[in-house]
Amino acid sequence: MPVALSGRVPVKVANSSDEIHSGDLITSSSEEGKAMKATTAGKVIGVALEDWLPNTGKETVMVYVSNFYYSPA
Repeated sequence: MPVALSGRVPVKVANSSDEIHSGDLITSSSEEGKAMKATTAGKVIGVALEDWLPNTGKETVMVYVSNFYYSPA
């Protein structure tokens, strides 16, 4: 099983995620092994480097890994 600690990494996205656009924050989802767009305060795994739309068949999004706590204003 590949593991990435930093850099650009393709990440599987949960179908339940909101639309993701380049620059959006990405966090873990309730689906094991998948991520989603961060919409509330909490830990994030990184920043999306490309767009992703639900139900298009695309399963991954390229993410720049940068682990931190997101706290919207």
